Amino acid sequence: MTASGKPSVPFAYRFVVAIVRPLLMVLTKRDWRGAENLPHSGGFVVAPNHLSHLDPLVFGHFMYDNGWAPFFLGKEEVFRVPVVGAILRGAQQIPVYRNTGKAADAFRAAVAAIHEGKCVGVYPEGTLTRDPDLWPMVGKTGAARIALATKCPVIPVAQWGPQAILAPYTKRPKLFPRKTMHVSAGPPVDLADLYDQPFTGAVLREATDRIMAAITAQLEEIRGEQAPAERYDSRKHGLPETGNFRRAQQTGKFRRAQQTGKFRRAQRRADHGDEGGAVTTAAVFGTGSWGTAYAAVLADGGTTVRMWGRRDAVVSQINAGSNEDYLPGIQLPEGISATTDPAEAADGVDIVVLAVPSQTLRENLGVWGSVLPPGAAVVSLMKGVELGTTKRMSEVIAEVAGVEDRRIVVVSGPNLAKEIAKRQPAASVVACIDEDVAEMVAQASNPPYFRPYTNTDVVGTELCGAVKNVIALAVGMAEGLGMGDNSKASIITRGLAETTRLGLALGADPMTFAGLAGVGDLIATCMSPLSRNRTFGVNLGKGMGVDEVIAVTRQTAEGVKSCESILQLAEKHGVRVPIIEQVAAVVHDGRAPAEVVGALMLRALKNETG
Repeated sequence: MTASGKPSVPFAYRFVVAIVRPLLMVLTKRDWRGAENLPHSGGFVVAPNHLSHLDPLVFGHFMYDNGWAPFFLGKEEVFRVPVVGAILRGAQQIPVYRNTGKAADAFRAAVAAIHEGKCVGVYPEGTLTRDPDLWPMVGKTGAARIALATKCPVIPVAQWGPQAILAPYTKRPKLFPRKTMHVSAGPPVDLADLYDQPFTGAVLREATDRIMAAITAQLEEIRGEQAPAERYDSRKHGLPETGNFRRAQQTGKFRRAQQTGKFRRAQRRADHGDEGGAVTTAAVFGTGSWGTAYAAVLADGGTTVRMWGRRDAVVSQINAGSNEDYLPGIQLPEGISATTDPAEAADGVDIVVLAVPSQTLRENLGVWGSVLPPGAAVVSLMKGVELGTTKRMSEVIAEVAGVEDRRIVVVSGPNLAKEIAKRQPAASVVACIDEDVAEMVAQASNPPYFRPYTNTDVVGTELCGAVKNVIALAVGMAEGLGMGDNSKASIITRGLAETTRLGLALGADPMTFAGLAGVGDLIATCMSPLSRNRTFGVNLGKGMGVDEVIAVTRQTAEGVKSCESILQLAEKHGVRVPIIEQVAAVVHDGRAPAEVVGALMLRALKNETG
């Protein structure tokens, strides 16, 4: 911090200022307005319009002259330019990885910068304006997300003049005669009534609309003109949302792109008023606790969600804003609706999420698999192996619904539904053999409280999710028998060894088992009282029978149904899984939990890693 209470400015930043500022003083005239609206201390967001590639220099000049060094969010491609990228990183500017699974990294970096008392510059339009008269366009939600997450001031800034020196998408500046750079900062945008509301798409759009309206009002004052009543939306005009749209319009590639599903989805986002989410709509098939919680994750990330359910009563509850049967007392975000019609749920969506019990998947797909949109990503939340066929859920989806492997995504990790529904921080793995599809789903599943990581190991991710349920049954039995933490830790560790052996035999990546889908999910499922499988095991350990526990819990414990099929899968591949074998003996053969403990402890001694 400096003596004024403002953050210190990195050397690379001061170096650039020392070179650029004197040049701008010579080459331009300045009309700076509204400096009194800039905070004297504390972190804040400053949101300018975007006219020219010269904007950051002019806007930065204005801010620096008025006592602030803005830290910009900028497209990641610029950070890869030799020398320029090194300077930007040294100046602590923030790269934005647009339309990838890393897109949320910029958000987190910006939030951290606000908390450090910095001024963070965000161009809400996300690119140079496409408006023919250079008025601000429809904004994206980045600035609003940062402001609502930190409750910091948002200062709207309008600039006019940089385009006279360097017109949009041109390379030759027109330096003479000297042009006047007009920059005007307005009073903070009032978002106070939105601070404590859920992070829904509707809230983000409302905040973004207020920010864009304030920027436009400042620009109207500078230009002495009235802006159009409706802000320009490039998606409604069939233009790409980033890059040189003029060059794109001249290419056959762009004209062909207008016929693709991706282009049509972009237009649909525009028609429905979505301000910049990567995905417009998703269908969630299944209204249980995890399906409902994941629907909330999507909705809080800005996606419109339609859920499919069998029971009218549950569908009615969801349409009223809750799911009392599975997540009692939790208010669902706006943007979620429900129906008993599978075709209505799936109509035109970009993502289909399957959250039905694993052993019912084949039957369900036989009923409504034909309504799944042909280009949609199909996400499996199910954690099981099919009885009889020993197929993983992704294999069942491909076989029954005819979905290509590159469109099948598996989401798995330490994701206890009730905690996520309460918006407690969590992370997960989004796995798909097509990295672009994985990143698209990850971006849609990225509200501030849920952090997705992508990988391409579908087999390992899926297997971890299935086997951990069986290991959790064993840990629960140990708890029910009154055993201590040593016993439970031993079961968890050896259970991980069994999972890894089976995964390697199926061609999985060994690193997956050490990550969120592996050890992360295993710990959460085995140790949390919210875990259905652990709770089921506790009741078995206390002497209850399987049918008794099912009657008491009234929810699916996937490990009960999958332990036999996982054992069959292991036997098919010649893999030793003694814990899984003993759990299956309790669940399906009626063996007492106390007996299986003895059977495990009396096994022949062996090398731990052998």
